[in-house]
Amino acid sequence: MAIRYEKRGRIAYLTINRPEKRNAVDFATQRELSEAMADFDRDDSCWVLILTGAGEQAFSAGGDLSDWKEVWERGTIQRTSVDPETWKPTIAAINGLAVGGGVERALRCDFRLAAEHARFRFSEVSLGLIPPVGVLLLPRLIGYAHALEALALGEWMTAAEAYRIGLVHRVVPSTELMAAATAFAERLCQNGPLAVRTVKEILWSTLGQPVEVASRYSVLAYQRLLASEDAREGPRAWFERRPPRFQAR
Repeated sequence: MAIRYEKRGRIAYLTINRPEKRNAVDFATQRELSEAMADFDRDDSCWVLILTGAGEQAFSAGGDLSDWKEVWERGTIQRTSVDPETWKPTIAAINGLAVGGGVERALRCDFRLAAEHARFRFSEVSLGLIPPVGVLLLPRLIGYAHALEALALGEWMTAAEAYRIGLVHRVVPSTELMAAATAFAERLCQNGPLAVRTVKEILWSTLGQPVEVASRYSVLAYQRLLASEDAREGPRAWFERRPPRFQAR
């Protein structure tokens, strides 16, 4: 199998399982990843997903170049979509090299935890190409100046440097990476799941919009959240001095 997909309680674990290819993603693997993400999104029992790569060498070396040869020769590409695959929170556990599309895949996650030996590179410019998702998402995360340097120079970046500029949220020893990602996911699960998703939706959907437009969107999303059972359970639990029992309803 090109991927491994399992669920443990509220957390889903999705692993790119092509270590012999440094977890490069061909078109067939991409379909499997998309199917797993769709299953996670519609499964009400799963609240957080952790994405990682098999082995210790690579998170993902990006797209499998043998699949892309025909696309380059044809000289056309379909519209690039950067819309989230789910409003549920996702975590990238970056266990090694993340190159090109591999970095883009990590960018599409909400949180990024990296092993100390992880390294990052947008290699596309060395091939005369660009990372179509990276050029859109990276400036949102680390600002224009750092994004331009990473994308236009195409140089290697250490995990420490990625943390310094805000590309990753945590850097941990490689032996502790999955435990750290799981602990992060469990901490997210302690909060109201619908509230976490609404925060993500508002942040994503209003970024770059004028405040007056963004505020209208925020109010509507908040109003929708207030109609949920979880929004009543949280304050009730606080007054009763007990942990809330959220149900994502």
